[in-house]
Amino acid sequence: MVGRVIDSLIVFRILKLLTTDFKKTPAYKFGFIDSNGKRIKFLPDPNNKNQLLPNNPKTKEEKNSLTPL
Repeated sequence: MVGRVIDSLIVFRILKLLTTDFKKTPAYKFGFIDSNGKRIKFLPDPNNKNQLLPNNPKTKEEKNSLTPL
C-alpha cells in the first residue's frame, strides 16, 4: 500500500517537471536557461580544475536550480 503511494508521488513529480513551462522554473528565474530551455550559463568541466565559472551560484536557491531533478 505504501509502495503505491510513493510510486504515485514519484510519477506526479516527474510529470510536473516535464510539463512545467520553462519560464516558471527557478533556473529561468536565475538566468541559467532561456525561454526555450537552452542553457545560458554552463557548469564547469570537472576534469579541468583550473577553469573558473564566471557566475558561480552563491545562494542555495541558485545551486538548487542547477540540479536536473
